[in-house]
Amino acid sequence: MPIKILPENIVSLIAAGEVIESPASVLKELIENSIDAKAKSIDIEIKKAGKELIRVKDDGCGMSKEDLKLCVYPHSTSKIDSYDDLNSLNTYGFRGEALYSAYSVSKIKIQTYDGKSEHGFSLEGEGGDPQKAQIKPAPPSKGTIIEIRDLFFNTPARKKFLKSDNSLKAALIRVVEEFILSKPDISFSLKIDSSPIFEHKSSDLKNSVKTVFMPKTAEKMIDISSEDKEWRLYGKISDPSNLISSRTSQYYFVNGRAVECDIMRKAVYKAYEHIRNGRHPALALFLEGPAQDIDVNVHPQKKQVKFKDENFIYSFVLSSIYKSAMEKQTPASFSSSANNQDSPSNFPAENQNSFFQKETNPQSLSQYAQEDFLNHIYKAEAKSGWYKKPLIYIGQIFDSLLIFQTPESVLIADQHAAVERILFEKYLEEFRKESIKIQDLLIPAVIELTASGAEKLMLWKDWLLKAGFEINRTGPNIITAYSSPSIFYFTPEALKDFFVYLSEVLGDPAKAPEELKRNSIATLACKKSIKAREKIDPASAVKILEELNACEDSLHCPHGRPTLIEISLKELTARFERTSL
Repeated sequence: MPIKILPENIVSLIAAGEVIESPASVLKELIENSIDAKAKSIDIEIKKAGKELIRVKDDGCGMSKEDLKLCVYPHSTSKIDSYDDLNSLNTYGFRGEALYSAYSVSKIKIQTYDGKSEHGFSLEGEGGDPQKAQIKPAPPSKGTIIEIRDLFFNTPARKKFLKSDNSLKAALIRVVEEFILSKPDISFSLKIDSSPIFEHKSSDLKNSVKTVFMPKTAEKMIDISSEDKEWRLYGKISDPSNLISSRTSQYYFVNGRAVECDIMRKAVYKAYEHIRNGRHPALALFLEGPAQDIDVNVHPQKKQVKFKDENFIYSFVLSSIYKSAMEKQTPASFSSSANNQDSPSNFPAENQNSFFQKETNPQSLSQYAQEDFLNHIYKAEAKSGWYKKPLIYIGQIFDSLLIFQTPESVLIADQHAAVERILFEKYLEEFRKESIKIQDLLIPAVIELTASGAEKLMLWKDWLLKAGFEINRTGPNIITAYSSPSIFYFTPEALKDFFVYLSEVLGDPAKAPEELKRNSIATLACKKSIKAREKIDPASAVKILEELNACEDSLHCPHGRPTLIEISLKELTARFERTSL
């Protein structure tokens, strides 16, 4: 095939894919335009996960008729005049691609008024041809309204490969959460399919954190504030004693822009490494510094940044976290690192470059986030020959361990882990046979989540119903549970914890094999439903061991921890330095 120059319409569709990959990327660009227009109030309306409508209304400065004509042309911008201006950016937009890219793959309508003309103006068009856009007079309503309809109507292949509606809605909510945090002085409202999700009034960072994070998490976040040279780090981060199950409630910002910042993340995890125990800090961290030392022109979506001095950034963030968060730890809970040589002041220079090193592999399920959790569920092993009759129950110690004698050994069973394994396998068997016994909750459990967390959990609604859990969304960030499998014992608080954990660690169920979904739900349900430190009678103790012996894997709980330890008679004899007992 000979080389040819592509037609302009094909070029625009390809280029649009770099900026506009989903409804969330459209929304992000439109909100950034509103902020650059000095808006103090931004109202957002979404329909059909953004595929039918994305509408953003602001009270910003608006546009003149001439600017309205130009705004849908490629590389049209009011933010920069020359390449040197990239070294002193103080706006979100600057590439002049966003509106044109959205216009190329949608039907667009813009209504605007700059407060100077006799009336406002509106522009309508579709498919990306600026010459065909029609401009008409419009009411003199201060600010701008942009409507993006039928997104990807002319690129059916891209529309076909969009994620599920709930995944798209969760991503849209995440975008608004980022702006609520980064711009607390702006009021935001968000409606999805006519349901209000956010009604956030302008205030300060403290109130923005309350809007975005779950109440219990927000209450126990501590302030971060540090300065060094021309750089400043501030924000909120989890108290070390109140970490959460996954990384989903982490927000990083550089000069007010929400970014994916690997250097900042690695510095945070270095600071928390001795006390994290498989859990994660919730955070909203803001790094500010000279524009000329930050490159935001790495990618069209501007989600990635590069720093002139990455070593300094890593060390600055790490030492700031230590000073603000770690020093608030009590000696009892931080004893393992109280005398550690890994404080920032003791790091040799080569260790300060550890963000270039490969991370160590997680050692426990709770360290995995979303799809990682599903991919690392514990795999069962074959049975062993530990069960031998006659079996004599000796007793219970520490209200947790059960001791038995067999003809050839002593068995010490972890009561909690053993019951987890038994319930796990019974539940999966009921699941496979589609015979799960369900109990209606006497009082429905009301679970308060983040708005994006509630949206993620609703991804699982239909599948959870098959698993014995009936849930529904009863508020922007409220999920109500009405039933659970009768095999599990859930206190109201344990059931709430179960759903909070689900909202944090599980991703899109469409991407996970059925077996992994079953195992993951069973694993979490078992963990949350077992009573701890329960005294037990001899008959119940023997029954636990017999049911454990019948399990496919009797040696491990669903998380991979041992259910029992066997000490052979031969080992005991050797311990007492005897030839026989």
